[in-house]
Amino acid sequence: MRTEKRREMTDKVMPEAEVVRRYVKDGDYVSFDFSSFTRGPASLIREIIRQRRTQLWFAAKFSLMETTLLAAGGCLRGIDVGFLGLGRLIGKFVEEGRIKALLNLHFSFRSQTGYLFRLNSARRHDTCADS
Repeated sequence: MRTEKRREMTDKVMPEAEVVRRYVKDGDYVSFDFSSFTRGPASLIREIIRQRRTQLWFAAKFSLMETTLLAAGGCLRGIDVGFLGLGRLIGKFVEEGRIKALLNLHFSFRSQTGYLFRLNSARRHDTCADS
């Protein structure tokens, strides 16, 4: 299953252009934990647009600035959101059928559950490391 994964510690910091080139492909389902309210990765959103990725599904707790930027940049096929705050552009694109909108009230819960799982895993790891 993980036979190709290297086990040694390696530096994984890289420029946004390389991240998008290597990891974001046309048609991918893209999500991140923060939004523009909480200083989310706006530089990654801009880089996705610069590299002209298309047919993306974007998942978010809310449809905020990132969703509008990706829609205006022609990157989205659909959005999977817990709360669809319709702006003029997003509303127009959904009405015209240019992007699909899945209103998924459980998305916020799924995101929170993933966060809590990571937090608890980190706590367990710290506890084990101290023993």
